Amino acid sequence: MVLTEHEAIRAYARMMNTGDLRHFEPFIADDIELKSQVQSEPVQGKQEFLEHMAKNLERFTDDAPLWAEIGEIYKSGRLRPCAVLSQYSRENMVASATIELRDNQVSRLNLFFIPSPEEAALTGEVPV
Repeated sequence: MVLTEHEAIRAYARMMNTGDLRHFEPFIADDIELKSQVQSEPVQGKQEFLEHMAKNLERFTDDAPLWAEIGEIYKSGRLRPCAVLSQYSRENMVASATIELRDNQVSRLNLFFIPSPEEAALTGEVPV
């Protein structure tokens, strides 16, 4: 089976909505990179990524509810599938995420707020 960007972003959104790393872990490459506009240094490598995400997922569930809705956003010169992240309420969109694939695995996760998540065309799909 060939992994598509839509399927991978759906798995990421499911992980964010359920707080369960097992939804996304099978799809990530050993050398995955997490690049965020709010962090100065990327998170690199599968183990470091999983540890980073586990801490974040725990914080989200303890501090404030989080939603990840599937959408599309114009980024890197094309329309791309994305997960729009909202916190406290579904109307409070705080960031978007896109992924990059290599060798049928997620090699990079990009978290960003520019362009604004409000620019995404939302589908109403909130994977759980």
